Amino acid sequence: MGNDPLNLTDPSGKDGLRLTDRTSAYNNGHSAHAVVGEGGQVVSGEYGMYDRDDRNGDGSNAEYRLIPNMPTVVDVTSGGEPDFRAMEAIVGAFADLYGIDSVDVSHFPEADNIEAAAAEIAAVQQEIANGRNYNLFNCNCGDISDRVLVAAGAQGVDRSIMRPNTTSDRERRRGNGIAEGRWSGRWVRLENGRWGHHPNR
Repeated sequence: MGNDPLNLTDPSGKDGLRLTDRTSAYNNGHSAHAVVGEGGQVVSGEYGMYDRDDRNGDGSNAEYRLIPNMPTVVDVTSGGEPDFRAMEAIVGAFADLYGIDSVDVSHFPEADNIEAAAAEIAAVQQEIANGRNYNLFNCNCGDISDRVLVAAGAQGVDRSIMRPNTTSDRERRRGNGIAEGRWSGRWVRLENGRWGHHPNR
């Protein structure tokens, strides 16, 4: 399956998730994304300046990559949403990648067009192959997550905000009509290794 998002998706997908590490990039944050299909299949990824030395010779310092140890299938509710254990697995994979114990999650239950999201990911990968570089101001981790989530159907995403933490805070604010899914909020690793969920406020 490699880095081909089309081989990891379910066309009847139900939920888009933005995952944000508040401590990255001098506390400006780092965003990744995951989309969960109705059958529990998961596609996830992140974008960043992961190829500074242009190891693959495409002329770009950027790379779109899958999140290591992210489950490819999780349990979902009868309505197609990831259940609590599924969210723990998704959040935990992202947290383990960055060695953190707190993850902000924006849950977009309307972001259900996985085929469009996969097409957007493929477009990003093609841009990288054509030599497009990471740019802090107009092509960063938040921009790419925005593009994928909007393609999947997320509503109200403000793509003009540069800092991932600011985006996450805004869209998770209760009552603003953005990221109103029940799993939005802050997830914190507990002493027993499980995760606690603190909903939007």
